[in-house]
Amino acid sequence: SHSRKVVESISSQFKLLVE
Repeated sequence: SHSRKVVESISSQFKLLVE
C-alpha cells in the first residue's frame, strides 16, 4: 500500500533524470 506511493515518487524523479 505505502510502497505504491514510493514507486510513484521514484518514477516521477526518474522521469526528470531521464529527460
